[in-house]
Amino acid sequence: MRKAFPFYIVVIAIFLGIVSPHLFSEGMFMDGLLYATIAHNLAHGIGSFWDLHLTQTLYPHFHEHPPLAMGMQSLFFRLFGDAFWIERLYSVLTFAITGIGLFKIGKEVLGKEAINTFWVALLFWITVPLVTWSASNNMLENTMMVFIVFSVLHTLKAQKKAPLFNYALASILLFFAVLTKGVVALFPLSIPFWTMIFSPQKEKVKEFIINTFLYTFFTLIPFVFLFVLIPESKESLWQYVQKQIVGSINNVQTVSTRFYIIGVLFQELLPMLIIGGIVYYATKKITFQNSYNKTAYIFIALGLSGVLPIMVSLKQSGFYILATFPFFAIGFWLLIYPQVVYIYHKMISQSYFKQFKILSYILLCIAVTMNTFYFGTLQKDKEKLTDVKKTLEKIPPYSIISLDPNLVDRWDLHGYYQRYAFISLDAQEPFRHQFALVNKKYEMPENYKQDTLTLKQYNLYIKKDD
Repeated sequence: MRKAFPFYIVVIAIFLGIVSPHLFSEGMFMDGLLYATIAHNLAHGIGSFWDLHLTQTLYPHFHEHPPLAMGMQSLFFRLFGDAFWIERLYSVLTFAITGIGLFKIGKEVLGKEAINTFWVALLFWITVPLVTWSASNNMLENTMMVFIVFSVLHTLKAQKKAPLFNYALASILLFFAVLTKGVVALFPLSIPFWTMIFSPQKEKVKEFIINTFLYTFFTLIPFVFLFVLIPESKESLWQYVQKQIVGSINNVQTVSTRFYIIGVLFQELLPMLIIGGIVYYATKKITFQNSYNKTAYIFIALGLSGVLPIMVSLKQSGFYILATFPFFAIGFWLLIYPQVVYIYHKMISQSYFKQFKILSYILLCIAVTMNTFYFGTLQKDKEKLTDVKKTLEKIPPYSIISLDPNLVDRWDLHGYYQRYAFISLDAQEPFRHQFALVNKKYEMPENYKQDTLTLKQYNLYIKKDD
């Protein structure tokens, strides 16, 4: 590990460097902002775990997703306060924990030999654009990914020892993954099947049936206890099923073709394919024997199991498959494992390796400095956030303000006001609240006067005294 350590440092530095402009700056992708807002509400006693709350006027009863990730994040707000960086800290920690879980999977597959080169798998993983994007955008998939990776880890352990215990633990983790993002988390249930198909040990059909039964049974049992002990959980999750699963299949369309997600997959895997291709080409004149090909196929097939079912619906987004990328990364690492080992030993035997170690720490310092430089800056929605913060000087917390109906679908605007000051936006006409926020393009509403604040995108109006 001592010799491999600089390689891990470089991977961490690359990750921190890529995410630095957005990780601890203000402004966030709409979905992540809304999840943070709901978690922040929960930390302040607004809503409950099974009846989440977004704003008084927008999803006052939020059942669009299961509640676990937002419930867990609310604990961070309780512990560390209300600062804008709390959700970012939570988000990036999920990736740190996932990385640890992946490292443990590598050791489970190869033993201590994995330590020398598993940094390549981590490098593959962090070069996926959606991975670094999600790290700074607080997606529910971030938390789901943690549970899925550790669930897979224990299914691998179950194949070697204590199958009952390890499958029970893997199933509980998968249960938590479902409570985070729903049925899309269930793709690890395919592991026993892929192990039967590709395992070097030629696992028998009987073992496949037993392992599938154990994994599925122990995943379903917690739901039985949950619904019996906490009846409101059944109603909450049933509303999620109706809105997100049934609704997305029957009514919602965000892409023109079911094959959209396949195109996203190829695009996101392109960096690791290029890096893997370079490694393969650089060592093509040397003959290698790879005894891990079939194990690699298991992980790649597992990744595909989390991608292909999404084609059932025409409601698709790239981040839906975030939790599959760790397994593609491990699979591609195993496919070129002998080549990577050869290059690794060649590198550590060179005279420049001491300079490389120094360089790794320099890169880490640069990456940390970059994050410090961007801390608290406005990188996304700069004008919008500037306007929101200025209006908070006049609008009291916990207010409801009137909103230009043309802005009703600006969900991020709803999120920012609620996240920063528990302010709800009401787009119903006629305007009826003390304050009104209107797009600069539109005229002043009746019975209102314009406030003196100078804003960039909006105008703030105050109701005239009767």
